[in-house]
Amino acid sequence: MRTGWVGVLALVTVFAALLAAGGASAQSPVTGVLSGPTALAPGGSGTFYLNVSGGPASEASGNVSIKAYITGADLAGGQPLQASSYTSQTNGTGPFIINVTAPQKEQVITVVVEINSTAGGRTESTKVSRGVTVITPITLTATFRNDGGSAALNVPVRFFVDGKVAGATNITRIDPGTTGTATFAYLPVGLAPGAHTVRAEADLNRNGVIEPDKGEVAVVDVFYKRDFELTWPYAVLIMGITVSVAYLVIRARRRRR
Repeated sequence: MRTGWVGVLALVTVFAALLAAGGASAQSPVTGVLSGPTALAPGGSGTFYLNVSGGPASEASGNVSIKAYITGADLAGGQPLQASSYTSQTNGTGPFIINVTAPQKEQVITVVVEINSTAGGRTESTKVSRGVTVITPITLTATFRNDGGSAALNVPVRFFVDGKVAGATNITRIDPGTTGTATFAYLPVGLAPGAHTVRAEADLNRNGVIEPDKGEVAVVDVFYKRDFELTWPYAVLIMGITVSVAYLVIRARRRRR
């Protein structure tokens, strides 16, 4: 009988050990997800967010530490560099916020983050990265004239390149008899050499439909990209559009009152 009890106890001990091993293996490896802009202007800045999960720090009283830096062919003017990396440490909750300044030269750089997850004397490490194109922007402009008798306020303007949204802005005020200009810095990443169309829309009610009878207008122009890998023919290319339609804007504003 005693031998039988010893056998049962041994089986219970092994079962308990297997349960403990199963609980330890249930912890997922430390991983990180790095998000942020895919393109920056030379010398421009961008904010990146890192979310970390798994690893020892996912347990009680754990912590996560990171070291972030950029790599590339010519990092003059860029930050943070590997020799002066950005470092931070938390208990693993919430995202890390990493501010990056692009180098002055056009190129493709990489934002690299080294992650350490620690708890109870155990540490796991991993590394994540994100490629960023540094490229000179094109300045798109659209100028609208107010031929009406009162000011046009907060005129929304959206820019499209080859039918895709490039960006949006507002003209705060256009006084009677004057013009107002909307400006947007467009980063032309992945744009093939050749002709490209630019469309500027004044969509007053922001419903995505241009309605001329409500004072809304769209204008189209063309620019050209030369056969360079990253470099554009001019540091800044200005596309100017002048449209004398703001009196319709005034009429539309009055109609909605």
